[in-house]
Formats: sequence, structure tokens, C-alpha cells
Amino acid sequence: MLSIDLNSDIGEGLGEETDLEILGLVTSASIACGGHAGDQATMRITVAVCVRLGVRIGAHPSYPDQEHFGRVSKSIPPNELLASLIEQVSSLSSIASAAGGAVEYIKPHGALYHDWQSRPEVSEVVTEAARRFALPLMGMSSSIREGFIDRRYLENGTLAPRSSAGALITDPTVAAEQAVSLASSVESLCVHSDTPNAAELLRAARGELIDAGYRISAR
Repeated sequence: MLSIDLNSDIGEGLGEETDLEILGLVTSASIACGGHAGDQATMRITVAVCVRLGVRIGAHPSYPDQEHFGRVSKSIPPNELLASLIEQVSSLSSIASAAGGAVEYIKPHGALYHDWQSRPEVSEVVTEAARRFALPLMGMSSSIREGFIDRRYLENGTLAPRSSAGALITDPTVAAEQAVSLASSVESLCVHSDTPNAAELLRAARGELIDAGYRISAR
């Protein structure tokens, strides 16, 4: 049987009820670890739910920029950016270990995600951070290839900017169709937790993927 992972960026301040609903529908959780959102308390709560539900734990570090939610590109000296990423991932790793779990991958957030794939100097730092922890990276062209259920793509294969009209997909039917069309070319499919109707999109995608012969699993 074909297998596909469903992931969501989580622990970003939307509230425990919203996060819990989403965590019940995904197989991997990319947890904010203090750069753009999240703190020790939210990490502990989110990790505990992941361990209880058997959801794979991923670190979701970003540029250290809570003011702009990590969605603005930054010019940070490489050594400072590396130190920040190591601090963020280490913090989540310690919490996961204490809860009986472990961080199993790293997925950069927001502007860092896009800069990692387009700016060589940022790519080197992100790759080095992952090497320090001996963890794979999740992204559109990395060791864990990712596709997006809730975002429109441009013809060149990149994501449509969030500022453009229709960049977000909020119709469950459309999201489910996109999930199936992407599933054969990726290992993981993402719905952002802050996308309107995120849980509904995930439910629709799960149903359509299962009907198409996929097993929903992170492993």
C-alpha cells in the first residue's frame, strides 16, 4: 500500500483546543520552538499530546523574529543564525526527551524556509544546524520532500506569495484534490495550523487519500 505523511506547523499560539483537533488528524507535527512563536509551556503541552497520540515530532525553527511571526527575510550573520537555530532545536529536543519522545526532523519556518531554498548562505547554515543534530530536513526539495495542501503553486513550482489573491486554499474539496495530485511526488503533505478551516482541510484530504489507496503514516 502507498503511504503518505500528513504534517502541520503547530504550537504557534492558536490555542490548545485548535492544536489538539489538528494533532488528532496529522501524523507529524512541526512544533514552533521560540523563534517566531512558542515557548517552554507551549512546547511541553504540544510534545505531550504528540507522545500520547504517536505523532512524529519535528522542530520548526525560524529567524528569531516573533514581531513578524518569522515571515520576513533577515540578514543575520551566519554564526548568529546558527546559534539561534541550535538553541531553538535544543530546547524542543530537551522537552521531547523528558516526555519520552524525540525530535525526528527539522522543518524551517516562514521566511527561513524560503531563504533556505533560495539563498546559499542561509542554506549552508540550515544544513549545518541539521547536521549538528543528525536530523533530516523537511522541505520542498530536501530529504523529506513536502507538498502543501493549503497553498497555491506558481507555474515554476514555487508557492504563490501569501500576499497574492487566492494564495491560500480554504475549500476542503480543492485541498483534497491537491493532496491526491501531490501525494505521488512527496513524502509529506502540510496544512498550516493557522489556515482557516485547517482541520476541515485535513479531514477532507485524509478521506480522499485513503480512497485513493494511501495509508496515512509518518513511517
